[in-house]
Amino acid sequence: MFRRHIIFLFFLVAVQQALAQSNIQPAQFPSPMRETVRRHERITFETEPSKTIILNGILAKPITIYLPANLRKAKQTDLLIHFHGIAPIVAYAAHRYKKPLIAVSVNLGSGSSAYAQPFNNNAVFEKLKQAVVDTVMKRLGRPLPEGKLS
Repeated sequence: MFRRHIIFLFFLVAVQQALAQSNIQPAQFPSPMRETVRRHERITFETEPSKTIILNGILAKPITIYLPANLRKAKQTDLLIHFHGIAPIVAYAAHRYKKPLIAVSVNLGSGSSAYAQPFNNNAVFEKLKQAVVDTVMKRLGRPLPEGKLS
């Protein structure tokens, strides 16, 4: 009888060891979160040369000004000066804006110092803004409509 108990205990320990080996935990538990990514399509927006003005001589590199198609008829317009971005993307954003928006793209180079040094003096930004307004007024042949030009 004692022998049967020992064999039974040996069998029970062997089964328990086999079950413990089959329940090995994974090295990392899977995340319960699900990832979803929206489609990122390329923007295909070509600006017409008649709507784009290149302004030289204000900063170290040329400045691109985008004029919206509905600017001539506009009673109000806004001004956006965008630093360090591809000009067609800035023009695309201006085109999609709900009101007429004059978009200016300023690209001076890499790093924050490329932008910090020229604009240490506040007068440089005012000079840039005034040059943009004067250039657009010259192109339109009339004063700019009121809006957020400051």
